[in-house]
Amino acid sequence: MTCFVFFQLLWGSEEAQSAYPPRTKYTFPGIKKGSKIYQCRFCTRTFQTRSGRYKHEPQHTGQYKHVCAICDRKFMDSKVYQDHILGHRKMFQSQKT
Repeated sequence: MTCFVFFQLLWGSEEAQSAYPPRTKYTFPGIKKGSKIYQCRFCTRTFQTRSGRYKHEPQHTGQYKHVCAICDRKFMDSKVYQDHILGHRKMFQSQKT
């Protein structure tokens, strides 16, 4: 199957198109005129990149990638999660001494 045929099969359905709405053109202060942006499917917040929108949307759905086993705090970003775990380690090391 060629890439073009696969692309048509994947993106041709209404379900796929509604799940990933196309970029729309807006004008906002501080954003270059004619810039394409992505809007969150759950609120009015907008992003200049699709990845920014994907990082934001789990806040609405409650789907977090990382959960602390010690305090059950939830994180979407792995870097923030790793920093949090380091805080626990430092706290436990200070209690041992």
